[in-house]
Amino acid sequence: MWRATLSNPRRALNLAVRHKGEPPAVDFSEIDKSGFPLLDDAASGTVVEVRGYDNNNWNAFAHAPLIDYIRWFTAWGRVHSAWGEGLPIPCTLSVRGIGEQSAEQVLYGHPFPPENWDFRNLRAKDERRPENYFVRRWVSDPIKVQGFPEHELLIVFSVEGDSAKREHNIMLKRVGRPETKPFPYESARYTVSERYGIYVCRDFIPIERKNERFADRSEWTKWHAFINCQSFHLTANRASVENTPADLLQAIYKTGEEYILQHVLQSEDYEDFARRIELEAGRRKAEREKKDVDRRYKAYKTKKPFNLSSNGKSLEFLEPRTEQGVLWLLGQLTHLWPEHFSWLNVVDLDSHFGYDLLVLQKHHLTDAQEPAFVELKHNLRDSADFNHSFDYLSRIVCWETSLREDRGTQGHS
Repeated sequence: MWRATLSNPRRALNLAVRHKGEPPAVDFSEIDKSGFPLLDDAASGTVVEVRGYDNNNWNAFAHAPLIDYIRWFTAWGRVHSAWGEGLPIPCTLSVRGIGEQSAEQVLYGHPFPPENWDFRNLRAKDERRPENYFVRRWVSDPIKVQGFPEHELLIVFSVEGDSAKREHNIMLKRVGRPETKPFPYESARYTVSERYGIYVCRDFIPIERKNERFADRSEWTKWHAFINCQSFHLTANRASVENTPADLLQAIYKTGEEYILQHVLQSEDYEDFARRIELEAGRRKAEREKKDVDRRYKAYKTKKPFNLSSNGKSLEFLEPRTEQGVLWLLGQLTHLWPEHFSWLNVVDLDSHFGYDLLVLQKHHLTDAQEPAFVELKHNLRDSADFNHSFDYLSRIVCWETSLREDRGTQGHS
C-alpha cells in the first residue's frame, strides 16, 4: 500500500505557476495501514483526503451538502440510472464530509423517487392533498435530432409533487412545522425552485438548467427532468452548452420540446396531475383569503372611532392603520372641507416609487404654478425611515409621528 503526499499544495502550485517550473513534487511512501478502515479492509481502492481547502472554507465539504453535490452534478450521479438497474457500477464510493465521524456509502447514479401516480394509493398517504406525493416518470428511447439525424438525445422526465421531493431529498428546505430533530446543515438547504426543473446533460452529467427555455415557473417546479445529448459542445469548465453550434443547439431544444409536449404534457396522467395542482392552488388561495378576512375583521374591531364636525358637515371614520388609509382620509377631508386644503392641487398619484403625490402650488414671489411633492406616511419616523430629499417637498401628511425630540430629520439625495 502506498501513500502519496503533496505538502503545502497551495504554495507549491503558486510557485510552479509563477516561475513556469515543473509541477510540485509528490512524495510516495510504502505503508502497512492507511488509517482508514474502509480501505484497509478492501482488496483495492483509493482514499482522497482534503485538508485546508479554500482557506479552510468548510461549507463546500460539509457532509450532507457534499453528498448532495456528488449525486446531482458529478459522474457518480449520472442520470443514466433512470434507464435500468443493470447498468455497471464501477466501484463503491464512501464519503466522510466535515461534521461526521464515519463515512457514508453513496449509491451510484442520480436519485429518483419511486413512482406512484395512482391516486387511490396516494390518498392513503395524504387524503387532503394526494397530488403532493405524485411521482410519474417518462424515459425515452434514443431520439433523432430534427434536421441532424446523425445526432441523438435521450430524455428522462420525472414529474413529482413537493412532498414526494422532500421525502426523498433531505437537502430541500422544509415547510410547516419545524423538524423534531434539528438538521445540522440547515443553512445549505435549498428550495424546490432553486434546484428542480429541466437540465441539459452530456455524459449523463447535468450541465445547466434550462427552465425558461421549456416552461413557465408554475410548471417546472414540479419537474425533475434531464435531456442528454453527446453532441453538446461544452465550455472549458463544463458549466454551459453554449459552445454548441447555434443551429444544432436550437434543433436539440426543439426536438426535446416536441417530445415533452407529445409524450408528457399531453398525457392523461400529467393532465390529471396538473388539474389537481390547479384545484389545490385555488383551495389554498381561498384558505389564505379566509384567514385574511378573519385577521382584518379582528383588527377592525380594535380600531378607534373618530368623529369630525365643522360648518354643518361631519365625518365618522376609524383610525387608519396604513398609508393607504391616510390617503383615503385625506381624500375625504379635502372633499368635505376644501377651503382648508387649497394647497392640495393634485395632478398625479404614484405610490410605487418616489413621492406619493405630485401637486401644483404657487411660487411665493411670482404666483406661477410650480410642481412639488407631497409625501404620505402613516407614522412619520426619524430620517432612517424618510428616504427622500427635501428639494421638491411641499408637505408631509401623516397620521402620527415617532420623531425623536433630540434628533433632527435630514433629507437624503
